[in-house]
Amino acid sequence: MGYITDLDACTDPITGDYLLIADASASAGNRDRKVDVSEFALTERENTFTSTQTILTVRSGVTGIVVDNGVYSFSPGHTYGIIIISPNGYNGMASYSGVLTYDVSTPACTALSVGANLNVTTGALTGTTGADAKVTISAHSDGKIYIENRRGFSANWNYLII
Repeated sequence: MGYITDLDACTDPITGDYLLIADASASAGNRDRKVDVSEFALTERENTFTSTQTILTVRSGVTGIVVDNGVYSFSPGHTYGIIIISPNGYNGMASYSGVLTYDVSTPACTALSVGANLNVTTGALTGTTGADAKVTISAHSDGKIYIENRRGFSANWNYLII
């Protein structure tokens, strides 16, 4: 068959149209093959998008100011998922940031990747439940995620729930 160049796209394959392949297991000089497209399951796919897409499984927010020894809690909107959390605009953000899984029905909260100053647990946090100088994130059976600030100063957090 030789080299094939400058092929046009086939937008409506039907029986009798062929896909050309090189059969590596065939002997030299006899490797060119053709396969009728009717041998493949053809599925027409079309993506239609509007100007605004609503993705129901993703949620983001900002806690607002959480004072030292204070707690912020919110309903994540889903029983379980992944949270990405980071302090908003403070030095040393990485050590207070993390990615974790949660399940408010069990409850369960598991660190996937967290900074040295971010702890995870379960249960309702009170403001002095977790370790001093740390931030604690918790999933509780009341359906809420808790963020406890024990950093020594007020702060706020950005979060993304997947």
